[in-house]
Amino acid sequence: MKKWLLGLAFVLVVLISFLATRTFYQKKTSPVIHPAETDNPPAALSLTSEQKEKVQLLEDRYNHTCEALCQEMNVRRVRLSQEIMKPEFDPHTADTLVDEISRFQGQMEKETIRHILEVKKILLPQQQKAFVSGISSELKRMCCSEGECQFKRRMGSMHGKPFRGGRPE
Repeated sequence: MKKWLLGLAFVLVVLISFLATRTFYQKKTSPVIHPAETDNPPAALSLTSEQKEKVQLLEDRYNHTCEALCQEMNVRRVRLSQEIMKPEFDPHTADTLVDEISRFQGQMEKETIRHILEVKKILLPQQQKAFVSGISSELKRMCCSEGECQFKRRMGSMHGKPFRGGRPE
C-alpha cells in the first residue's frame, strides 16, 4: 500500500512538473505564468519568430514523447484497477504494475528536464533567466513546506485516517 501511495504521489508530482513546463510556452503579461491564463509561447520571453519555430518543434517532439509515456502509464493503471477489483487480489502483480508506472513516470520527468534544457539553449541569456526563474518558482511551489504536506493537502480529509467505507465519522 505504501509503494502504491508513493507511486501515486510521484505521478502527481510529474504531472505538475509537466504543466509547469507547458506554462512557459504560453502567453501572459506577468513573468510568472499560469497554465490557465497562457498561450504558446509566453509573450514575456519576447521570442523571435526563429526562436518560436525552434521551440515549437521541440514542443511537438516533447508532447509526442510524453503522450506515448502517458498512454503506457494509463495501460498499467487500467490493469491495476482491474487487479484491485479481482476477488483474488495479487499484491505482487499490483507492485509490479506500480513499479512500471513509476518507471514511465520517471522517464517523463527525465524528458521534461531534457526538454527544458533544449529550450533553454534556444534562448538568449535574459530569456533564459526569465524561463528558468519561472520553472524554479513553480517547482518550489510544488514542494512541501514545513507543516503542509502537498500530498496531504491533495488527499484532503482522507490522509492519515482509516477508511470508513464512505460512512461519515
